[in-house]
Amino acid sequence: MSYAIFSHTAISGISVVVPPKEIDFATEALSLGNNAHKIRRMQSMTGFGTRRVVEGNVTASDLSAQAAAHLMERLEIAPASLDALVFVVQNPDYFCPASACIIHKRLALPPSCLAFDINQGCSGYVYGLYVASSLVESGACKRVLLCAGDTPSRMTTPDNRITAPIFGDAGSATLVEYSDGVAPSYYSLGADGSGAEMIIIPGGGARMPVGKTLTECAPLLERHTNMGNAANLLETYMDGLKVFNFTLQVVPRHIQELLAQAGVSVDAIDHFIPHQANKQIVESLASVLGFPPEKTLSQTFSRYGNQTIASLPSVMCDVLPMVLTGPKKRFLLSGFGVGLSWGSCLLELGDMGCARIDTYEKPQDFEDRDAVIARWTAKLQGIEDQ
Repeated sequence: MSYAIFSHTAISGISVVVPPKEIDFATEALSLGNNAHKIRRMQSMTGFGTRRVVEGNVTASDLSAQAAAHLMERLEIAPASLDALVFVVQNPDYFCPASACIIHKRLALPPSCLAFDINQGCSGYVYGLYVASSLVESGACKRVLLCAGDTPSRMTTPDNRITAPIFGDAGSATLVEYSDGVAPSYYSLGADGSGAEMIIIPGGGARMPVGKTLTECAPLLERHTNMGNAANLLETYMDGLKVFNFTLQVVPRHIQELLAQAGVSVDAIDHFIPHQANKQIVESLASVLGFPPEKTLSQTFSRYGNQTIASLPSVMCDVLPMVLTGPKKRFLLSGFGVGLSWGSCLLELGDMGCARIDTYEKPQDFEDRDAVIARWTAKLQGIEDQ
């Protein structure tokens, strides 16, 4: 495990944006051919109710940039005061440049503000906080904007019974800055690449690239049926049982080691916020660790689905905005999943800028897919306006 203690970093605000389109779990499950009895059993186990998904070509950077703009306005943060922008994302706008550079432009950040992406999944928010805090603690930066979000609904087709009803889309922004006199924050992170294929999108990257012709693409797009579920090689594959076992075998021990490192007991934690994978995983994890239901925040997945990278900030903005604006309390955050990877942190949070989850609104200059294609066609033809 990688451990770290930061003594001069403060989280000053959090903002989350979700798309307006809402999908009901039961209605979707019926449309996929599940019967009412099976749907009730599935909901009892997973806790999923509704989720939010993007439409058209809205991306994770769109959601996160709007969350960042809301946060900067709420905290009265000038763009010129930001030293770094870190964006945790797995479904970027382009192969290059980094989507952080796209957000950098939208927020009119100065050239002195560095910008880069981190490719990480469900543990990504804690990984992002770790990197942002490292930049601040080292003295390299005074103020870092951490954006964390994704659109996992794009990486599955509507008729995929395993993954389609699970994932929701969201973007978030968190301000991390230097501060004297703050309580130490404790981090522990780890990974096990031997489990990389437990959650994976097999096709589309350099290992199994998308072909340049329809014939070349056909093997990746072909639907394969397994136990009544159809999927292709460009969709998220997940071995649910192995992921569940990994969660209960690795994550509790990892969290217990973090608490021991910090010299803090379970009783001293005010709020335990685990990654919102599903009801069964959250409740099982809390039970193994000894966190009572009143301290375990597990409602957000029922309203927004499994939001992967953005699930932890979403919980805070969904359930605790009033708590986070009040006196400081002790929080334990834990993310785990794709990689396999995991990360947890022990923080004292309060007296900060935090509001309820916002709904995404397309800006007036938003380009839909056809407009983007037309603009780039003009560039390739050398006839763009100079």
